Amino acid sequence: MDRLLVLFILICSVFGVLLIDSASSVWALDRFGNAHFFFGQTGCLFSAGPYSHADFIKGGLSFWYRHATLIYLVTVVLLIIVLIPGIGLERNGSQSWIGVGPLSVQPAELAKAGVLMLTAGLISIQRKKLSVRQTFLLMIIVLFPFGIIMLQPDLGTGTVLAGSGLALLFLAGVSIRFFMFLFGAGAAGFAGLVIAAPYRMQRIYSFLDPLAGSAWRGISDYPVSLCSRSWGAFWCGVF
Repeated sequence: MDRLLVLFILICSVFGVLLIDSASSVWALDRFGNAHFFFGQTGCLFSAGPYSHADFIKGGLSFWYRHATLIYLVTVVLLIIVLIPGIGLERNGSQSWIGVGPLSVQPAELAKAGVLMLTAGLISIQRKKLSVRQTFLLMIIVLFPFGIIMLQPDLGTGTVLAGSGLALLFLAGVSIRFFMFLFGAGAAGFAGLVIAAPYRMQRIYSFLDPLAGSAWRGISDYPVSLCSRSWGAFWCGVF
């Protein structure tokens, strides 16, 4: 079972690296003169992944279970710190980064791990089905950092975090009716957040019709799918 899990993670990771290369090749070629610029960066991080994973599990799951609450609280504090003017760095309209020397850290990514560790740890000690009260407690654990992330704002990262928490609740054995209620409420909330922000709606329109509106601002905005079709290559001519 563990081997199948590792194989599944490996396949998803490789596929993700290829998708990044395909999606960023045109922009990377225009900006850096190298269509595989981001592929190289991501590939290096991907290569370091197994070593990080080995260090992660070296101390056993009990170590992470004991410190799950502390890790969660630290990530929440970092999410709050990133909102402080002068500390948080704004990129692409979202103040979601903290500068650490020449590097930059995105606390929201750390919050994903913190939320999953704490919720999974609390679920694991429940030998029976989760009660409604326990389910709402887990929802608060997930939605509190989600709300802070939306102040940045970063809907994409927040959606991944909330979706991961919802998936854990499903695996924990929450009743189907209650799960469907949570899913419906989450979908309605997501739609409301998209409609409330014009730039999010513009992304939806651009996805449906890449050539509509002011999409033509340079080669970096040229739809990758059209590049692939015009050049007769699945990977937009980079392979």
